[in-house]
Amino acid sequence: MEAMTEKYWEVVQRAEAQLLPFLRTFEAAQEDLIIGREREVQERVRVAAENLFPTLTEEMAKLAAPEPAQDFHPKFAQAISCCGEAYTALLKASGRSFGEWFLRSRQSWCQGLYLLYELRGQLAVLREYWVTTEALPLWQQLETQTPGLTVPVGFTHKARTETHHEYSLYVPENYTSQQSWPLIVCLHGGYGQGNEYIWTWLRPAKSNGYLLLSPKSIGPTWSTGPTPTSTSPISTGASFVAVPTQRGRAVRMVTSIWTMSGW
Repeated sequence: MEAMTEKYWEVVQRAEAQLLPFLRTFEAAQEDLIIGREREVQERVRVAAENLFPTLTEEMAKLAAPEPAQDFHPKFAQAISCCGEAYTALLKASGRSFGEWFLRSRQSWCQGLYLLYELRGQLAVLREYWVTTEALPLWQQLETQTPGLTVPVGFTHKARTETHHEYSLYVPENYTSQQSWPLIVCLHGGYGQGNEYIWTWLRPAKSNGYLLLSPKSIGPTWSTGPTPTSTSPISTGASFVAVPTQRGRAVRMVTSIWTMSGW
């Protein structure tokens, strides 16, 4: 049994090692995307992952998960599937439908990231993807939760209600109310989603201790007209961030607002 368990995790580690360069290439491709030069980005992604996902999917299907990995295995397989769907959708994007396929690709990509991040404790090879190079030696410290803490850490997603608009929140896993934490408000691009754009800031936030608030705009994008309708998701979201994190010592939050143009 021990030999089977060891072999299982060896296969998982090899899969991680193959996923890591894809994750980096796909992320960079999204950031480097320039209208009119989409094919260059698609080619980079194709070269980085050609035949990768059919191979990984087949390996996961054949692999028998030992008892300790019964919960882990289906989630890891699903994460691989989501990344494969993101890859396929991006390569399909062309012409007038490029924006639609790009958004589908990004949605699948982020679904895969959430699954992989949930499993990060068992995916040691991928740790370097979630934090900066400088912060990697501090991984255990960054993952150690404060004893007795009642504040939810990690990702929280809130649907729109009568009292607040839709938003996503990230609180570092090592959060403590005994110090001040900067807050970055992340504003997605046109037709984007807060629960997707928040990933753009996860690495520096986890590595340096930032709270992330990523609201969803009321319309397709943020209002630039005379009526500031887009301030409502930001202000209501910020007010809800202040409540759960200000326990014990008051927390002084510094807010920086960034925008990202997009589809």
